[in-house]
Amino acid sequence: MNTIKIIPALVLLTLSLNAKPNNNSNNTIVETVKNKISCPAELFNNKNTTSVRLSFTVNKDGKAENVIINAEDEKVKQYVNEKLGKLEFPQKNEEVNMVIHFKLA
Repeated sequence: MNTIKIIPALVLLTLSLNAKPNNNSNNTIVETVKNKISCPAELFNNKNTTSVRLSFTVNKDGKAENVIINAEDEKVKQYVNEKLGKLEFPQKNEEVNMVIHFKLA
């Protein structure tokens, strides 16, 4: 699968109700996701941008669980789910809600 450099144009973090404001753990998780997941060019379907909404919990083992992914394209959704499943986070028991906007470089 060919990939070209994808620039995450914007990452928004919405803290869950039981998360504390300015929680550095959530910011670190967001940065990890932003830096480790890039969307292959062929998944853009002749568009310059694609957006993915993620919601998940980091379990006691540092893995994402209870994952909800919303994306316009099912292939993008599957790709992000596969990549997210391979990530390990040092933070435990954190709830994360975020939107990633990918842009072709």
